Amino acid sequence: MITIAVTGSVGTGKSTVSRLFEGLGAVRLDADALAHEALEKGKAPYRRVLSTFGRGILRRSGEIDRSRLATEVFGNPKKLDKLCRIVHPYVIRKMKKQIRQIRRAHSASVLVAEVPLLFEVGLDSMFDTTVTAWCDAATQLRRCRNHGMTARDLRLRKQAQLSLSEKRRRADHWVDTRGALPRTARQIRAIWSRLHMEVEKER
Repeated sequence: MITIAVTGSVGTGKSTVSRLFEGLGAVRLDADALAHEALEKGKAPYRRVLSTFGRGILRRSGEIDRSRLATEVFGNPKKLDKLCRIVHPYVIRKMKKQIRQIRRAHSASVLVAEVPLLFEVGLDSMFDTTVTAWCDAATQLRRCRNHGMTARDLRLRKQAQLSLSEKRRRADHWVDTRGALPRTARQIRAIWSRLHMEVEKER
């Protein structure tokens, strides 16, 4: 099984790229979804986050309000580091488990995982190849605003990650997501074909 990690920054089209790979037959895994799961009421990371950041981050239901938590940590490197130290081990453990399960249960030849902090956490070594979803700053800001984020929100999130240009430099492949979906899809099909050709050569 070929394992692909898709990374990028907020608003650069990571999910679109992952879904396009899925549309070609890959099994899809979403590390962001695992991070959401980690913060669910009753999970061990939930209890540690609540103990660290206090009840002010909770909704009336007792669930963690992710937007309040984001306001608390982005722009404060020490608090963000505390949150990462709580959530990341859970996500990594779950992701490794899911990859093992997918290898056993699926006949698909490709697994694609969407991992926003791939290089920051050093998870790129877990995968056969890496892909960065890239777009220019203006496109990124427009997309983020369309989802209710402010320019300040975006700036704080970008400050907490490697630059998009660095992620693009480190990746084995990069995809320009600025254009229409068919243009992005053509780039994904080209990467898909290249990967399968490389596997055939190794056989």
